[in-house]
Amino acid sequence: MRFVRDERGMTTAGMALSLLLALSLVFSLGQLQRIYAVSSKVQNVADACALAALNPVAEFMVVVRACDAVALSLSLGSMAATGLGMVVGCVPFAAPAAQALLSAGRTLAQARDDFVRKAQAGLEKAQRALPFIAAAQALSVASQNSGTAQRYVAVALLAPSDSSAATVPAPGELDEVLDGAEAALPDLQDAVDRAQQARQRAQKAKDDAFAHDCGNAPGYCMQERADSLAQLPASQNPTFSSVDAWSFSVALARAQAYYPRRLAVERPLDGSVEEQAKSALRKRFYAYAANKVGQGYVLEGENGVDMFFPLLPQNTKEMRLTSLYTNEVYPYGPAGDGMAMHAWEGCPNAQGCAALGSIWQMEREGFSECELCGFSAESMGSVASASSRIDNGFEYHYLAVARAALDYQAALEEGQPALDEAREIAEGAIGAVSEGLSAAAASRISVVPPGAFGAVVVAANLSDDSAAGGFANAFAPDAGSAGCRVAVSGATLVADPTGEGESVLTALLDSAAQSQTVAGSVAGIADVALTCWSDLLHGYARGHDGLLAAVERGIDALPFAGDAGLGRMVAGALRDAVAAARLQPANTDALRPVLVNTAHVAAAGDGATLDALLRAKGAVAAHPLEGNDSFASVMGSLEEVALERVEEAVGGITVAEVKVVPGAGEPFTVSLGLPPAVAEGARGAVSEAFAWLRRLQAQGGGERPWE
Repeated sequence: MRFVRDERGMTTAGMALSLLLALSLVFSLGQLQRIYAVSSKVQNVADACALAALNPVAEFMVVVRACDAVALSLSLGSMAATGLGMVVGCVPFAAPAAQALLSAGRTLAQARDDFVRKAQAGLEKAQRALPFIAAAQALSVASQNSGTAQRYVAVALLAPSDSSAATVPAPGELDEVLDGAEAALPDLQDAVDRAQQARQRAQKAKDDAFAHDCGNAPGYCMQERADSLAQLPASQNPTFSSVDAWSFSVALARAQAYYPRRLAVERPLDGSVEEQAKSALRKRFYAYAANKVGQGYVLEGENGVDMFFPLLPQNTKEMRLTSLYTNEVYPYGPAGDGMAMHAWEGCPNAQGCAALGSIWQMEREGFSECELCGFSAESMGSVASASSRIDNGFEYHYLAVARAALDYQAALEEGQPALDEAREIAEGAIGAVSEGLSAAAASRISVVPPGAFGAVVVAANLSDDSAAGGFANAFAPDAGSAGCRVAVSGATLVADPTGEGESVLTALLDSAAQSQTVAGSVAGIADVALTCWSDLLHGYARGHDGLLAAVERGIDALPFAGDAGLGRMVAGALRDAVAAARLQPANTDALRPVLVNTAHVAAAGDGATLDALLRAKGAVAAHPLEGNDSFASVMGSLEEVALERVEEAVGGITVAEVKVVPGAGEPFTVSLGLPPAVAEGARGAVSEAFAWLRRLQAQGGGERPWE
């Protein structure tokens, strides 16, 4: 059939039909897009509700980490204070300070046990409330998205849905270390006191030796005598202003330089035979002294002191015990009816005497005394007699230093057993503290709360929106109301390594430390323990480095005045014990919710509700038009979970509180609660949400798929 028009156009029935079908299809697709656009709004709300439902779980994990930080820092602080107490126990006259630190360690341990007990109960109570808090948060977000034309309701379910027992440190696990330290302290202090008494005797001997060597300058002393009598140069004749900078080796080196120098400068005072004989005998004495004193030594090290100051003869009796008595260096020959020995070969009466003998020989054979030089055993014995008895003689002061060296070494040797005993006791206690630190580092507070694996939210739009929304036309007539729309969304928590979590936790722990500031009830050395605990709180995120820094600061604050070296040595052992603990840095990353497939969350959870949800997801995927039956099966168990904790959560939950020092500020409280806007009317809102969700199956009529 042909139709002819003036425009010279033409058409056919087929072409007209194609145009009608194309227009109908375009407008039908437009209306379908409109229907899906209206329906998809509920999915956006469901996503927002799922993210909001996990915010309380993320906050709960901050609370868990805060509790772990407080408990861990109290444990480590208790062990650190105990170790510091044993360090101070090695310092003489510091018994009150040591006892105060051990008491502080006991107080911190008791505070830890009390805090852990409360934290365990509080965390488990808070866990039970998390499903409701999450449901209330989701409902609050749904309500905030509602308006005059839209009304949303939502219900959240956490995975896992049930709370688990909190893992906490065992009460009293530090008592063995504390009891051992307290029992060892009296024995330690007794050994330290005995070692200190010996050290005091040694110090007195050293003080005396210092005074006779150079401490009395410019008065009579070895330094002044060496300068006046031998003109010993300053490089070999130093002066020290403090006994702490001086050592016995200074005095020995001075004497070893003095006698060779004195031998070199020795001259007779005049030309008489008697004076020349005396000068010759002085030279023999100085040569003997240079050789004898040169054999001396001073060895000081970690294992103690070993010294030898050779003693010089002060009189004839002592001279007879030396080589001065037996050396065959004196000329002798006939004199009258017998034999005579001479002081030196320059004696006029020694002319022609070829034989040399000793003083021992002279006394044994009964030689007569030379009438010119007057040589006898007393002549040699008197050379150092005067200078050894009067303080203007070098030998007088050298002898005093030599005797002081003997007293010094004897006192140290007497005190060494007590020092070894004290070291053994202290190192044993530090070893126990090291084990306590390792145990404390391994005993942490951890919880797997409801929502640890994620949350599933069911959201519904209860408004009666038009499916066409003004799009109705001859090709696509109005499809009527879109009905109630339902969507499901899932979210889980992931770490956020931006540092925000550490900042939040640090602020919370700062509050804990400031709340326990000591104000008069505890003073002095106990502040060291509390400061150490505060440093440990602040160093929680740093792990081993934070622990070591806190202990270092505690050691620096200890009273080491009067310490003989044992205290600082044990302090080094404490540093090594801290280093061996190898405390790992805490994970302070904030947790933030992200959207995931609900099937993953449901599969990770436990409980009948999540199982039903997982089965429903599978059924919908296989048979989209039969989704309403699965939806109804989930709703039955979901409401019971959401309402179970209503009474516990409204008004907030106190997880735990810590008060280390009685009377030192307000207790630090860790709490978790509902925002006021959420808690207000929560019971009725949740019940209403489930009532509306139950109506959806009837309104859906089994014809629309549940998405």
